[in-house]
Amino acid sequence: PGVGQTDNKQIDDIVNLGDGFIYMGSVSGGFSRLNPDAAEVEWLGKPANGMRLCGIDEGPDGLIYIATGAFYGQVGDDRNTRIFAFDRETKQFTNHGIISDPDFGDVCSAVHSLSVGDDGTLWVGETDNGVRSGCLWECRVT
Repeated sequence: PGVGQTDNKQIDDIVNLGDGFIYMGSVSGGFSRLNPDAAEVEWLGKPANGMRLCGIDEGPDGLIYIATGAFYGQVGDDRNTRIFAFDRETKQFTNHGIISDPDFGDVCSAVHSLSVGDDGTLWVGETDNGVRSGCLWECRVT
C-alpha cells in the first residue's frame, strides 16, 4: 500500500540517510521511504498505535531508530511515546519501549526530534508538554 492508503500524507519528519532513499514519518505515525530514482514511495508500516513519527536517524549499528508518539494530556497507558528500531534488510520493527525516566517520574510528552550519537545514545527532543518545560531525553537501547 502507498502512503495515502493508511496515512493522512502530512509529513512530520523527512531524512536522507545516504542509502539512496528518503525516509519519511507522518503526523499520523506512518513510516515510508521514497526512491527518488524510481519516483516511488514504499510504505514501511506504522510501528505504534498513536500519532506522530517525527524522529528518524541511523544508529552506528546500521538500524534506523524511530521516535514516535504524542499523548497531549492523556495519562497512564495512553502515554505512547516510544523508541523503535527498523531493520532495512528484514523490514521489521523492534519496539524498545516507552520514553520514560522513573527517577524523573515522568514520560516524554510529545516527540519532536531524534538524533543518534556515535556511541548509540538516542537524544529525543520533547515538545508540547502542558505541565512542565519540554526535556531533552537521553535514551539507551538495552
